Amino acid sequence: MTEIDGYTTPNMPVKKNGEWLVIKFKDGEIAKYPPNEYTDYYYDKVCFVVIRDKQWIGIYNIDEIKWIEVVDGDEGNIS
Repeated sequence: MTEIDGYTTPNMPVKKNGEWLVIKFKDGEIAKYPPNEYTDYYYDKVCFVVIRDKQWIGIYNIDEIKWIEVVDGDEGNIS
């Protein structure tokens, strides 16, 4: 799990085949991206961007994110 805390740059893991991208927000909502729906992601200390085939498909304000996790397994189950 990668904690998001102000200007602390998280050590973002490299995507591997079969890994879900799970984003939990401070309001309790969760966004899940299956492995076939994203190809990359980007973090610039202001926003977190989910990318598919060089197109931005999700843009999230970093201040609204509690944590980001790359999960290997079925349906992005989180612990």
